[in-house]
Amino acid sequence: MKENRLNSTLSLIANIGVLIGLAVLILELGQNNDHLRLQLLDQINSRQITNNTLFLSPNPAPVIEKSLLEPESLSYTEFLVMDSYLINALNGWEDRFFLHEAGLVDDADWKTKIDEEADWYLGSKFGKNWWRTVARDVFEPEFAAHVDARVAELGEEESSYEYWLELQRVLTEVQ
Repeated sequence: MKENRLNSTLSLIANIGVLIGLAVLILELGQNNDHLRLQLLDQINSRQITNNTLFLSPNPAPVIEKSLLEPESLSYTEFLVMDSYLINALNGWEDRFFLHEAGLVDDADWKTKIDEEADWYLGSKFGKNWWRTVARDVFEPEFAAHVDARVAELGEEESSYEYWLELQRVLTEVQ
């Protein structure tokens, strides 16, 4: 009888030890998942920076400015610079979308990134038309639908150029 009780007690202690070990393992897996998510986000950002450096002209600013002020007069070479500039930005958004699809980031993460940057990249006449005619159909339907919704919310011209004009106005008033 005492042996059975001792065996039962030892078995219970061993089972509790196994459960504790499993709980620790589950916590470790969660921490590894968080670490993996951070590594992937870092790789996405690094790749985006590298791509922008490789595919854009040494000084894309004049081409970006021309796309804002005179989009209809862009040359094909300038179009390619703008295409690289925009596609690299949207690839960064799409990478976050794919992390969401894999369960590594939540729904708000990829949508917030688009919501925060859509006006900068797609708020101009060129950006909106580039999205609708060149890029939209390349992306996953759920991703494209969210970008569509955000672009539809943008004003006629709501881009970095308008932010610059507003800043110039404010700076001029301050003087």
